[in-house]
Amino acid sequence: LYAPIFYIEPLDGRNTRAAGFDMLSEPTRRATLEAARDSGEPRLTPGLAQVREAEAAQRQHGALIFLPVYAGEAAVSTVAQRRQAVLGYVYV
Repeated sequence: LYAPIFYIEPLDGRNTRAAGFDMLSEPTRRATLEAARDSGEPRLTPGLAQVREAEAAQRQHGALIFLPVYAGEAAVSTVAQRRQAVLGYVYV
């Protein structure tokens, strides 16, 4: 499974570095994405370093809120159904 960043606004400057980053490749983000997917509700990450900064010394720390997006008419009343129906995530 992959959860790459496809859309980011504005798509310039430091944000271009985040485009294509797989959110599931990092353990903290992965755990939060999975919790959001399974619950069907927004989930907040604990503090983490932002991937848009090139140098480790410049990395800003913050948190992200993930909201799962499911297929239109899919049943999502159980965890198994939500896992099957997830299409992606919106985050801020």
